[in-house]
Amino acid sequence: MGSTMPFEIKNFKCFPELRLEQVGDLNLIAGKNNVGKTTVLEAVAILASGADPTELFRVMDEREAPKSEAELVSAFKSLFGEGCVISCDSRGVMIGILSWQARGNPESKVVLTDFRKDPNSKLAPTFSIISGIFPYAFDLTLESRTAAYGGRFSAEHAIISTLTPFRKTAALHSDTRLVQMLWDETNAMPTEDDLLDLLRLLEPRVKRITLASAPSNPEFRIRLDGETDLTPLSRYGDGMTRLVYLGLALVNCQGGYLLADEIENGLHHSLFPKLWDFLFAACKRLNVTLFATTHSHDATTSFSEAAMRNRDAVGVLTRLQRRNGKIIPIQFTEEEALMATQEGLEVR
Repeated sequence: MGSTMPFEIKNFKCFPELRLEQVGDLNLIAGKNNVGKTTVLEAVAILASGADPTELFRVMDEREAPKSEAELVSAFKSLFGEGCVISCDSRGVMIGILSWQARGNPESKVVLTDFRKDPNSKLAPTFSIISGIFPYAFDLTLESRTAAYGGRFSAEHAIISTLTPFRKTAALHSDTRLVQMLWDETNAMPTEDDLLDLLRLLEPRVKRITLASAPSNPEFRIRLDGETDLTPLSRYGDGMTRLVYLGLALVNCQGGYLLADEIENGLHHSLFPKLWDFLFAACKRLNVTLFATTHSHDATTSFSEAAMRNRDAVGVLTRLQRRNGKIIPIQFTEEEALMATQEGLEVR
């Protein structure tokens, strides 16, 4: 993304409308609880995936996980309001439930109250997507959700080719298959050195990292300089594990988006100056656009200081706050962010 053009969200979850005037190479979203920080990351993920049905279902299921088709329709309508649009630059997605239609007969429409009663019914809701210039749709049914998660959703090849890679660090904590896949890709690329450099921010003696071949429970192990044995990563605390997931996601989304919700979790505040310097350099070199959220004053202060030190990449600090019942974004230039955080002004 990394653009001076605005990033806009309309009728998505808690945002009737949100407009960020600037998107940088690194974007830190700060604010109190329940102001939509995670929702911004979800919107970026939907945009990056081209509104891929699997990502749409994943966003929904993380909050609601409906058990019936009536609940499924209700959940989608609560997430994606009429005329939902997520866009940046010339790219964007439009999302919405157009109508209920009889399968095979687009002209035959029925009212919203005629919910599909059983799997043999010919009536199904149509969920429409316009991603870029490519329109497509899928039936909003429990079967569609199962097919999407199983990788069986059939979309136009032209749409698939437009999707932008993105990684969410949170997903790695619960998806062992994804961890193994990303590790296999990382192990075959020169960017493995980036992963090691990231770990050395916390433990300078890290010499090697490997993943034990246990598909159901992959376990990272590291070797320190001067030692012969590999040690389970878990012995080094949550911070080291957090850095491994962050590094795996980073090196596997070149040219795409890295999403890190509550980036400070598991990390000591003293690490952030070095971490931000690393991320500013690595994101610029790998052409990665980072979106992160935080509650931490230390994270926002060190981000602002790093943005001033690393002027090759653009860092944008955004604070979300509620005002008169609306969520308002306040964006800081690098100089404004540094002045605000150093003077102790509230930017979280």
